[in-house]
Parts: sequence; structure tokens; C-alpha cells
Amino acid sequence: MNPVRAGMMTHPGDYPWSSYRANGRGNADGLIVPHELYQNLGRTNEERQATYWQLCQAQLTNADVAAIRNATNKGWGWAIAAFARRWRHSRSDGQCRCHETGRNVRGKLN
Repeated sequence: MNPVRAGMMTHPGDYPWSSYRANGRGNADGLIVPHELYQNLGRTNEERQATYWQLCQAQLTNADVAAIRNATNKGWGWAIAAFARRWRHSRSDGQCRCHETGRNVRGKLN
């Protein structure tokens, strides 16, 4: 969504170097190898594409974008607080391997 946020495009699929056409529309691209997280978005190609499209529709705040970029630059995981709480409570070993700071969660999310 960076080209859309920057006002360069109105749709992520319009950007020539975007993976959206492969992930969101199912267009074959020899340069795109589906990531495991993408594969987990659904059981079929159609389900994955629909879920990916929904993720692209999510409106992130400027603060969220800044937090994601900061986490990426530092090699941290990032998630909204609600996801982090659900993730922590679902761990079978009961261990929390992250800590919450405002809306971000920093640390390993595995």
C-alpha cells in the first residue's frame, strides 16, 4: 500500500513492482513465490486472494504505519494489541515471548 499512501497510484495492483497482482488477483508471476503466511490466508487460491484483498482494504493510521516501519527496520515482529492478546492466550506452553507497548507488540511472535 506504500505507493497508494504516497499518492503514486490509486490501487496497489497498478504499481508495476507490486506483488498485489499475484497475491490479490492470482495473476501468475515467475518472480513471486507465495510466502507461508500468504498460504495460510485460506484453503484455496480464491480464499487467499479474498483475504489478501480484505487486508489491503484495512485503513492503517499514520501511527500504525510508523510503528510497522520502525519494527521492520529493527527486525521486530509487530501486531495490533488485540491480536497480541489473542496470540498470548492461545499458546499451549503459557509463555509470553513478547511485550506490549501501546498498540505495538515487539519481540518474537513464533
